[in-house]
Amino acid sequence: TVGGATTINAQGNTIALDYVFLNDKNSFTGSVSLIGRTATLASANNLMLGASTISGDLTVNSSGVVTQNGTLSVNGATTINARSDAGQLYDINLTDISNNFSGAVSLRGQNVSIGSGALKFGQTSVSGNLAVDAGGDVAQTGLVIVNGTTTLNAGTNDITLTNAYFNDAVSLTGNNVSLSNNKSLKLNTSHVNGNLTIHADGSVTQSGALEVRGVTTVSATYSGTATKYDINLSNNNQFIGPVTLTG
Repeated sequence: TVGGATTINAQGNTIALDYVFLNDKNSFTGSVSLIGRTATLASANNLMLGASTISGDLTVNSSGVVTQNGTLSVNGATTINARSDAGQLYDINLTDISNNFSGAVSLRGQNVSIGSGALKFGQTSVSGNLAVDAGGDVAQTGLVIVNGTTTLNAGTNDITLTNAYFNDAVSLTGNNVSLSNNKSLKLNTSHVNGNLTIHADGSVTQSGALEVRGVTTVSATYSGTATKYDINLSNNNQFIGPVTLTG
């Protein structure tokens, strides 16, 4: 148990603060800053990450909300699990756009907000809303599941998420955007500077207007069969380039 700030500099070695004894975990009241090769951190309550530099993988398990007050730089994979032993999920708020996640980022929590340069999702499960603010491309290596709304802002960079379950409305801001949903898809207000490619294993609808400057391709077909679904994009949309629809 630490009442103030915690700073651990392992000078290129492993940091392992994942000790659990009789359900008793670490408790950090102040921010936790880490410098090392790989780092594993467990917390019994809310966790605030301070400025940290990890040359390998970072793994965080928190029975509380995960936030930050310093920039995170992780060269390997990042795994953030905001879930108690009883199954209670908590928010993850890592919104510093200066964060640098070089490897895949896997997230599990209630509402999740994350800022980064380029961002590559690993296996991710969000029971509430997901908000992404990226200064580079947004891509994935693992399945992304979001039960609430999804907001993806990649600025002038690309978004490529072709294996997902988005259960509520999705807002997109980027250059070229490719999105594939393993069920029906609802699009919210979106701004696409380049091409927009949408595939859904169900109907495609919208709750906000779309602005697409390049080519728009929308497919509402189930890839396992010949089944086709409805496409209803009847808002005040702006399609500058050609539009191809399959449904």
